[in-house]
Amino acid sequence: MPGRSEWSGKRYGEHGDLVTAFLDEVAVRSLDEWRALGSGGLGRSLERTAAIAVLVDADIPEPARAAVSRAADRAYGALGLQESDFGSPYPLGRVRTGISTAAMAIAAGDRLEARSRELLLRPFADAGFVSAAAALAKPAMP
Repeated sequence: MPGRSEWSGKRYGEHGDLVTAFLDEVAVRSLDEWRALGSGGLGRSLERTAAIAVLVDADIPEPARAAVSRAADRAYGALGLQESDFGSPYPLGRVRTGISTAAMAIAAGDRLEARSRELLLRPFADAGFVSAAAALAKPAMP
């Protein structure tokens, strides 16, 4: 399982420390916690879909965007989650997308407008991710 030393560094942009903390928190969550997120807060909605579209268009430097994307994919893969853990492919897909978009939303920082950041990070903050709560507490674009 990846540890802090693997995630560390400024390659994730100016909010790299929070991205690192988020990926560390991803690594230590239990299957039950992922089940709860996959069937609850990370559920599909038109608002979350719109927030992801805003995130895709956010002004994140390409090297940071690529590094965060790779790291989020590795963090998800290290969890070893499978469809059989959830009973359906949908919650598993929500977890994968949720990890990826939350890591990127943290990296975007104030380059992402407040409502989109709230929609992408709130499920994690509510599930006890300190890094997501800290990212939400930072100023955002109006």
